[in-house]
This record gives sequence, C-alpha cells and structure tokens, in this order.
Amino acid sequence: MVTDGRTRGWSPEDTERLVGAHRLALVRLAVLLRDDVKAAEGAVRGAIADFRRRSRSLSDPDDALDYLRGQVVRGSRTRSSPAAPASRATDAVTGRAQLSPDRRRVLDALDSLPTRQRELVVLCWWADLTVLAAADLVGIGAGAAGTALERGGAAGSADEVRDALTARAELVRSEDLSPEGLPDPSRPPRLPWVLGLASLGVAAALVVPSMLAETDPGPGPDRSETPDPGRLEGALKVDFDGDGNDDVASVDFDPVIRAYQLVISLARGPDLTFSGLAASRPTLIGGVDLDGDYSEEVALNVGDDTAAMPEFFRYVGRNIRRLTPPPTSSTVNGWRMDSPQNRFALRQGRLYTWIDPQSDAVPQETSLWTWTVVDDVRIEPGPPQDRCLVEGRDFPVECVFLPKVNREEARVDVDGDGTGDLVSLEYLVALDEVEVPGFDLSVALSSGGTVSADGPAGAVPQLLRTRSGASAQGPGPGEPVEVSQADQVLRFGLVAGELVALDGAGPG
Repeated sequence: MVTDGRTRGWSPEDTERLVGAHRLALVRLAVLLRDDVKAAEGAVRGAIADFRRRSRSLSDPDDALDYLRGQVVRGSRTRSSPAAPASRATDAVTGRAQLSPDRRRVLDALDSLPTRQRELVVLCWWADLTVLAAADLVGIGAGAAGTALERGGAAGSADEVRDALTARAELVRSEDLSPEGLPDPSRPPRLPWVLGLASLGVAAALVVPSMLAETDPGPGPDRSETPDPGRLEGALKVDFDGDGNDDVASVDFDPVIRAYQLVISLARGPDLTFSGLAASRPTLIGGVDLDGDYSEEVALNVGDDTAAMPEFFRYVGRNIRRLTPPPTSSTVNGWRMDSPQNRFALRQGRLYTWIDPQSDAVPQETSLWTWTVVDDVRIEPGPPQDRCLVEGRDFPVECVFLPKVNREEARVDVDGDGTGDLVSLEYLVALDEVEVPGFDLSVALSSGGTVSADGPAGAVPQLLRTRSGASAQGPGPGEPVEVSQADQVLRFGLVAGELVALDGAGPG
C-alpha cells in the first residue's frame, strides 16, 4: 500500500487484494440486509467504487474495512434491485427454503424490524462489531443504538439470531458471485448545492474574527497536471471540488496586517482564494470529508492554540466557503463552545471533540461528539457518545474495553518470623487482555510495615501458592514470593528490609 506524501492511498494491486479478501463477507453482509444476491453485489460494487475515490484517507486496513462496511450498509438501503423486497419475497426466491423453520421464523421477525434496527442486529450479532462501532456505521447515537439492539431481541435470543443469520449468509458461496474485476470509480453526478445570502450573516459569530472575501473567477482553463505541493511551503493535496483529482491547498500570510489568504489550486479549474484575519500564520492540518459527499473540506488551524477548534472550508458554487460553527456561548447537544476543557481531534476524515476533565485520575468517563455539516455552510456536533479516558491513550476509548485491575493474595513467611505475611499481587490487564504493562507486588509484614516491588511487563502474572505461609519450626530464613509469568517463575525476597527481585528476575 502506498502511503508516502507523494502518492497517498491504495494502489490498484492493494485494493484488489483487499477486495479479494473481504468481497464474500461484504456480499453476505448486504444479503443479510437485502436478502437478494444481485442487489447485494450491486451494493458491494458501489462500496468498492467509493473506496477507490476515498482511499487516500484510509491507510489502515481496519479503517478501510470499516469504510467498506459502512458503504455497503448505506448502499443496501437505496440500491435498486430486480427482486422484490425481503419482506414481500418468498422463501423460494430468497433461498430461505433451504433453512429450517425455526431459522426462517427468526429471519422473518428481523425483516419486520425498522431498517436501522435490523442493521444494528446484523452488525453486532453477525459481524461481531461493538455497539459503538455499529452505531457509527449505521449513523445513530450510541444510546439509541443500545436501545434499538435490545428491542431487536424480540426476534429471538442473541444466539438464535446469530445462528439464523450465519446460516443465511453461508448460503452465499464464493462460486455464486459474479466474476467481475474492480469497478471503474466513475463519479456519480454531484447534487446541486443549496446556496443563499443568509450564510453571509453568520460570519460574525465565528470564534476567531475574520473577514469574508470570496471571489468567483468563473470558468478557467483545465490543468493537465496538479501543482506539486512540494514547491509550496506547508501545502497539502486534497480533493476539494470532489472531481476525483488532487487539488493543492496553500496559505499565504502577511504578518504586518495579520491577514492570511487560503489558496486552492484546482486540478481542473481556476485558483480559488479566501482571505481572513489571524494573529499568527495559520497552519493547514489536512483534508477531511465531514459530510460524506466525496469532496474534502480543508482544515486550517488559525492561531497558536493547537487545542482550539480548527476552521473548515468547503467547495460551494465554485468558491471557497468557510463552515460556520455554533456561536461561542451556545450549547448544541450538550456541547458548550466556550468550555476551556474542550478537546479536538481529526481522525479518519472526521472531527471529534470531547471534554477533558483535567484530572490525573484514570480511567474516567467523558462525552464524545462527532461534528457534521448542516445546511451546507454550518458545522455542529451530533449527539454525544459515552467514552472513557485511559492512561496512554490520546483519544477516548469505548468504556466497555476499559482495562481492569486484578488482585491476588497469598500467605508467605517472607521475613522468616514464623508467621505468614500477606502477599498481594496487583496488575492492570491491557486492552488486549493478553499482556500487562507491569505488576505491583506488596507484602504486609506480620511484624508491621509494608514492602513492595515492581514486576516486569509481559504476560498476565499469577501468584504461586506453593508455600505454607509459616515455618513449622518457628523463626528461620524467609521464604521467597514466587510469581509465574509466561514460561518463567519470578522470585522476590526480603533483602536488607526491602522486597527485591531474586536471581535477576524483574526490576527491584
């Protein structure tokens, strides 16, 4: 896969391998949503074509697969099919006649669910996505998704639904698919933009004051080549007008009058400009598609505060139009624009915001918002999602995946006074539940006081309880504390009043 700054994105060969690995699973997903193989293949072809146009921002294979799944879900809602809808088709037409009556009853019950509710059930109980991941693909809030998934249980238990969906999906085999190559990523006709003079009146509500100076240079000559951004300091490539070609965005800044000019050099069109005011030279952050219309908005950081909300510019009516955020003092879906704890991040073509409690305690709950374009010229945060902040992560994670503190105890005569001492092993399971970042070993001595030592990172440790915990002969040499980790046994003992690792096992 090509990911360097000159030719970002997936090569045709990489795309072909990705599609070859997941095409059957994607068609099966679409079949479970439409119950028609031809319509399912059409939805997958459309998803692959969309992926070819958007692959520059999807360098991670997992992100690419999530994007394909999301496009299949959306395509299954709208793509026309020569067959009747599943709710009216016969079992003979859809292939369900090969299934048992119990499985057919479950599938019939799923057909009666609302579209997004059925999509959530399929994504969570067949594709094994988390509720939050499925909610992102379906396009609803996490709270609503959880409620919808609970109601989906009316079709049967999770195991019954999963069994029925798996059986239906497995009726679609790889040899049944059409022998087609990669689709030609020809672009669909663009929807007309909604324009109006009212958009000019909201500019005064922007967080960073700026002047609006848009120009319409009219049609210009086509460019045979996209300008090389390497010749422009801080320039970046974006598909600003959504024609499938790379355009170049750059910023000029005049420190005397503290004015900047954003310049978009279209690959097949004129240069577009936008002028504004800034205290220091703005920085181009990247291109993102906030509204899923195939064109990329340009994200610009105006000012020195990198934690502040970026400004976004989009292509509207052959001009650059700045997207207007909510007024500074407003609250939208629980998000306050003027909160000093606001944090922003651009990830996978989206703008996310959350509240930083500014506390050292982890983990801790917070709310996460995804921003979307409204009425072509405004940007607002959507419904909040429950997330959690954990140590070592710069982005909120799903709370269901929070690491858990585990504790084990045993009695060992560590100090050799003939009385068992209370040994405690405590460790934090990492998010993959396979490795730990390290463990803490402490001993509450029967004679008073506590000693402790740190253990190394690695496999999940286990406190061995092979000692009696007290010497039958009274005071004597202290017993070592033994911890099993992977294929080795780590030994800790009391030396000069401190608990240390013996035989070089782990840090003392």
